[in-house]
Amino acid sequence: NKGVVSLDKEGNRLFVFSADGTLTPPYVDNQRILFGAGSELISVKTSGGLNWRKDIAKFWRSKPVVDGNTIYVGSTDNGLYAVSLSDGEKEWRAETNGWVIGNAFVDSGLVYFGSNDGHIYAVNKATGQLLWKARTAQAVQSTPTPGTMGGKDAIFAGSTDNNLYAIDRNTGQVLSKFLAQD
Repeated sequence: NKGVVSLDKEGNRLFVFSADGTLTPPYVDNQRILFGAGSELISVKTSGGLNWRKDIAKFWRSKPVVDGNTIYVGSTDNGLYAVSLSDGEKEWRAETNGWVIGNAFVDSGLVYFGSNDGHIYAVNKATGQLLWKARTAQAVQSTPTPGTMGGKDAIFAGSTDNNLYAIDRNTGQVLSKFLAQD
């Protein structure tokens, strides 16, 4: 229906916020609902009123991720954006050579994300400066997940090449890949 619908626990409609274009999955907390619609990033109060809406980039499947006062969201213009939570102003953009349609993961001062260009990226969360990028054989559309591999801190991400990759969080070195068959 081209918008976001808020329902109570019984399924009763509380409000509808209309927006045009492809909608991303929403981020929701006690104060706001954030989502991309077409080329706009929109922040709506949980009561239904508009906080702000900004023309940022074309969005598709990347869910906005909030860390502190910053929103991180991927776009189909080959970038990951950092946007101010309070007013929707762009803070920085990390460039890739493919769409960023998966969700970002933020931890320990870094933002990890995949791209359709076949790389997993780690960038500084304050500046967007590239720390490393790790190559996979095809697109990375999954959300990077932290863990350990062989005693090393790792990021795990799936690729459309049917492999699950374990990447060293500090260096970007591929520690392992597991053929998942599908």
